[in-house]
Amino acid sequence: MYKNYSDEKLIKLVQKGETTAEDELISRYKNLVRNRARKYFLAGGETEDLIQEGMIGLYKAIRDYDETKNAAFFSFAYNCITKKIMTAIKKASRLKHMPLNVAVNLSTFGIKDENEKQAFVSDLSPEDIVIEKEDIEELQEWLNKILSKFECIVLNMYIEGLSYGEMSSKLKKSIKAIDNSLSRAKKKIKYSITN
Repeated sequence: MYKNYSDEKLIKLVQKGETTAEDELISRYKNLVRNRARKYFLAGGETEDLIQEGMIGLYKAIRDYDETKNAAFFSFAYNCITKKIMTAIKKASRLKHMPLNVAVNLSTFGIKDENEKQAFVSDLSPEDIVIEKEDIEELQEWLNKILSKFECIVLNMYIEGLSYGEMSSKLKKSIKAIDNSLSRAKKKIKYSITN
């Protein structure tokens, strides 16, 4: 449908709420994301992790592109994708030294007051904290686009470490419904990353 449209024309349609135009842009640029991700190595991760980061960069490029800045969308997207991949690599290299960067405050053990119960003190810089927060927000936006509301809730509970029984009780759904929802969420994420 949009095969003959320029990237910039598709961006205008996306900004008007055309999701099919966004799908076309993602389809056009997914190979660029894969190619950029394959050129790098992620300590403790896989190429798929970098592809996922690159896709987040692509979504950010689609969302933030401003044609008045006199840059072609391709150049802007290329930079956003590469920057997101490089940020992930830098963050991973910092995290591999996490045991050296985290101190355990033994004096807080046994304290009942939640406000005082800081067991781990991190040396993350304010910039790292902001980047981490932005990354989490971007990932949540991406998940909200590809998953149903219920799948997002179940996935978040799963990540928080709740058991199927606890999720079933809180959401008043059967364990089978929880399991099915989590399976669908995982499949959608994997499909979105690999296609």
